[in-house]
Amino acid sequence: MSISTPTHTPYGIIQVSMYMSICSLIFILTIGFYMQNIWKSDWEKHRCDILALPFANYINPKESVVQNFNYCLKKKTDPMIKAIAQKKLNDAANAAAKETKKTINVAIKTNEDAQETKGVVDSVFASIYAVYERLVNIMVYTSHNIQNIFYKIHAIVWSIYYYLIAQINTVSIVIARFQKMLSVINLLAIMAATYYIALLPFSIIMFALITLANLTQKAAEKKAYCCFTPDTLIDKANNVKSKIKDISLGEKLSGGGTVTGFVSLLSPNAEVVQLGRNTYVTGDHLLISNNKWQQVQDMKLGKHTQIKNTDTLMCLVTSNNIIKSGGITFKDYEEVKEQEVQCKIASIILQSMGSNNTHNINPKYELGERNNCLPGKTRVRMLNGDYQRIDSLQVGSITSCGKVLGIYKCLAKNIEWFNVDGNIISPRIICKPAPSNITIEKLEKKQASIPKNIQEWNKAYNIGKYSPISKSDYGYHLILESRQFELENELFVRDFVETDDELIQDFISNIVLEDINKFDDIITNIKINIKEIKRKPVLNRNRGRSPSF
Repeated sequence: MSISTPTHTPYGIIQVSMYMSICSLIFILTIGFYMQNIWKSDWEKHRCDILALPFANYINPKESVVQNFNYCLKKKTDPMIKAIAQKKLNDAANAAAKETKKTINVAIKTNEDAQETKGVVDSVFASIYAVYERLVNIMVYTSHNIQNIFYKIHAIVWSIYYYLIAQINTVSIVIARFQKMLSVINLLAIMAATYYIALLPFSIIMFALITLANLTQKAAEKKAYCCFTPDTLIDKANNVKSKIKDISLGEKLSGGGTVTGFVSLLSPNAEVVQLGRNTYVTGDHLLISNNKWQQVQDMKLGKHTQIKNTDTLMCLVTSNNIIKSGGITFKDYEEVKEQEVQCKIASIILQSMGSNNTHNINPKYELGERNNCLPGKTRVRMLNGDYQRIDSLQVGSITSCGKVLGIYKCLAKNIEWFNVDGNIISPRIICKPAPSNITIEKLEKKQASIPKNIQEWNKAYNIGKYSPISKSDYGYHLILESRQFELENELFVRDFVETDDELIQDFISNIVLEDINKFDDIITNIKINIKEIKRKPVLNRNRGRSPSF
């Protein structure tokens, strides 16, 4: 059995290792001792060096080795982490950008397809619109032709009407001249009869004819307006009754209307008919009978109907053209408010005066009697040459143009006043300025034709200027024998009645009746039955809204 020889290799290795460790420690301590001054001089620069890490607490007692190690670890690793994160973010952003680009390309493609579709649709609609425009042009052309045909028919009808009016006026003049001729012939016959007794019967016949003509004229002078007696009871709101002479402007009436105007006039020995217990009305007044508007004198009155005479007549203008008395429904003085009818009436009246201004009628201002007055401070020329306010005049006052027979008073808060030669008047007043005061420029500015005769009657809105006044609660108008009166600066205005031509009033009355009864043809339905007039001697034929005295 062999004896093993002991070996010292492990111990040698251990010893060598120990010597190396001791040497390394001595080296490190030597290096640390030597380097501490360098490290302290710029610790922030050298604190993360490998050799300086173990001596961190020695160099900087305020900070441990672990704290310094963590600081250095964070300082070295943070940039790497940020770089890695930035790379990942950039990769994600690039991927999103690629997807967005793809989406944009798809959207562009879709938009191109939509534009192409829109072009096709637009072309289809353009074709449809072109067809529609052609149809519209054809319809417009056709409608214009039809309209022109009706305009021509309208012009022909009115031409015939004006021709008839001219013929009627000519006949009236001939009759008047013939009546004067009768007087001259009668005088000559009487003178001749003094020499030749055989001519005496002829003189008697001529005298009888003249007497009959004069009686007819006197009868016409007694014709009344569509009015009531002052004591006639009017039905007001809430079943209240009041005499017409006691009614005030603004009062509510039965039937829903409001009193906007009041007419009072002198009419000597005017005949009125009793309808009911306390209702006395003139024969030309309109009332409802059998669901139709007609004049009182055209009704079938009983044998015992009472007729009496009065010297004063009164009437109202209401907001709805209705007056009720004793349960009977009457029209007011105005009778109709429709602007078309008022324009026709205005044109007819101007034409009857020989005026060429009938084509300048403005529907805006043809509003009936509510637009037919003058402010209270308007000055009227009197017989002695002085001027007096119109609101101070009374029935019986004598103006430079004659006696005042009636006065119209109305509410005037909403009237658009016009200034004509320094006089404030409502626009629908018919007036005639003195030649020296008419200004052609006013007509040219209004694009209205200049009358051939500068002294013709015209509407205030055609020759005046819009001129609002501060306050005027009430308006006034006059009724005179001469149908006109004079204001300041030689301005003449037509009175409230405007015309007393019986034939004109007949024509206007028929227009009003046919309108309110809803007749279709205004011209062909005119009925003037002279024989029927002669068969009724008891009642005067008080035709029209404003017959003569």
